[in-house]
Amino acid sequence: MEETVGARLAALKAELGFDSIPPVTDADIEKYQECLKNKRKKAAPHVNEYLRLLDQYRFALDKMVVGQIR
Repeated sequence: MEETVGARLAALKAELGFDSIPPVTDADIEKYQECLKNKRKKAAPHVNEYLRLLDQYRFALDKMVVGQIR
C-alpha cells in the first residue's frame, strides 16, 4: 500500500504544478521570513506560488481517504 499511496501523492503534486516552479531554498525561506517582519521587502514570487500550492495540497490531503485492506 505504501507504494500506491506514495505514487498517488507524487501524482497529486504533479497535478497541482509543483514541478513547474523552482525549488524553494533555505535562502528563499529566510528572505520570506524577513518579508513577514518588514512589509517593504518582497519575497521571491515562486515562494508565494509554493505556499499557494501547499495550501491546495493540504486541502486535497484532507479530502483523501486511504482504505484498509481486510
